[in-house]
Amino acid sequence: MHPFVTPALDRTEQLGASPLPPVAPPLAPVPRLRAAGRFRVRRVEPASVAKATMLFHAVVVLVGLVAVSVLYLVAAGTGSLDDIERSLRVLIPGLHLRLVRLLSAGTVLGVVEVVAATTINVAAVRLYNLVADGGAAIEVELAEADVSC
Repeated sequence: MHPFVTPALDRTEQLGASPLPPVAPPLAPVPRLRAAGRFRVRRVEPASVAKATMLFHAVVVLVGLVAVSVLYLVAAGTGSLDDIERSLRVLIPGLHLRLVRLLSAGTVLGVVEVVAATTINVAAVRLYNLVADGGAAIEVELAEADVSC
């Protein structure tokens, strides 16, 4: 060893602790699942399905309108909106893309989509309720964690 170099003490040796890393505690046993019961879904409330469907599709339409707004603003900022209009004028003469028109058309289509999706889902729930009244309901098996391991 060089005479001017002194060996550095490890921080754990300075504190008097063991230089080995601490041992992790053993893992807890994985709980087993046991059947808690079987249930049949005999009736689904059409009003709750209508509310959930309307909410879901309204959020989808709102996200779509925000996306159209952002894309329009980016295209207008980069100057590519003029190229898009020029390309579309071949198919639709006299076309002028304006954000207000796009958002109003998107809102109308969104309302139609929300109404159509809600009507279809409520009709499907009513059909399910009719079938379930005949005895062919969906059977659900619930499981409960067994922590007595």
